[in-house]
Amino acid sequence: NYTKFISDYSNGRIPGAGNFEWLCVPFILANPSSANITVAAVTKLHQEPWLGSLELEEAGRWVDDLLLLAIGGICYQAFYQRVLSTATDAQSKLTCYVAAVLCPILAIPSLIIGAAAASTNWNETSYGSPGPYQQGKAGMILPIALQHLCPFYVSLIGM
Repeated sequence: NYTKFISDYSNGRIPGAGNFEWLCVPFILANPSSANITVAAVTKLHQEPWLGSLELEEAGRWVDDLLLLAIGGICYQAFYQRVLSTATDAQSKLTCYVAAVLCPILAIPSLIIGAAAASTNWNETSYGSPGPYQQGKAGMILPIALQHLCPFYVSLIGM
């Protein structure tokens, strides 16, 4: 069913679906509106530096996030369901090991795109001013960056 495929793809259940973001990374980094992410991490170029420090009043949130990553949450149910439904122990172990390698690799493009978006002069893009962070749209930065920092067809593949 085509609708189920679209639903599974958008929820990240199609194997390799996140690989297409790797195609967008060179276009976003080469965009003339994006500054060097290593410089913008610590220097105020177009907006505040995105590399910060840990504050004591945020310690509880950081511990909560660390525990969620280490132990898991409700979103891990699909993973556990697939691991526990395998035919053999060896198959479930292999699934876990492959996931342990692939998950960080598939997260790298999103991190790079977020860093490039934080280093972008949004006045020079079709997005305009103020930038997404100033408008409270930091949670939508991935689709915004793909739309305004990539060619149209590349952004379609990345989404």
